Amino acid sequence: MSEKSYHFDRQLAFENSKFNIFFDSLVPPLGEPVSDYLVISPKRRVSNNVAGVCVVPVFNSKIALMSVWRHHLSNYCLQAPAGFVEEGESPCISASRELQEETGLFCPPDSLVSLGAFLPDAGLIDAHVALFLAFSTNTGSPVQHEIGSSHLQFYSLAQVKDLIYSANNIGGSTLVALFRSIPHLSEANVVSQLS
Repeated sequence: MSEKSYHFDRQLAFENSKFNIFFDSLVPPLGEPVSDYLVISPKRRVSNNVAGVCVVPVFNSKIALMSVWRHHLSNYCLQAPAGFVEEGESPCISASRELQEETGLFCPPDSLVSLGAFLPDAGLIDAHVALFLAFSTNTGSPVQHEIGSSHLQFYSLAQVKDLIYSANNIGGSTLVALFRSIPHLSEANVVSQLS
C-alpha cells in the first residue's frame, strides 16, 4: 500500500522544547478511519532524518552502561549515553558530547564507530537515532547530573550478551546499539579481553 493510499489531516496536540505531538486523522483506502493517530515529531533533525544519538562506551576492556531511574516506569533501566542532536552538530559530534556529559568518558568524534541508525518506534516517532561505538578514555571531567545520567556499571562482553537476550529493562536504542556493537568488538580483537 503506497503512502498516497492514505488521506490524512494533522492537528498539533501539544509541543515542548524538543517535540511536537500530533493527532493525525487517517482515512485508509480499506478499513476504518482513525481520528487520533499519535505522532511524536522531534523539532530538530539533521541529515537522514536523525534527531538523536546513542553511544556504547568501551573503557578498560569493559562495556559501560548506566542504571538510570525512570520515574514513569518506577524502575531502573540500563542505558548507554544518549541524547538529542543539537543545533549545528553532526550526529558524531552529538554522540561524543553526550558521552562526555553523561559519563565523563571521551572519544573524539572522528574515532567513533558508526553502527548505522534505526527507527526507535516506526509507528509513533518520525525520526531516526544514530548509533555509535566508542573506545573511550577517562577525561576525569565532572558528569552533568541530569535526568538520564547515573554512575557507570561495567560489563564483560559475555555479560552484555546475556543482558541482550534476558534483561527486560534495557532502553531500545541501547539494546540495538549493543547488538550491533558485537561484530565490531570481535573485529577489534577485544573479545578475549571482554569475555
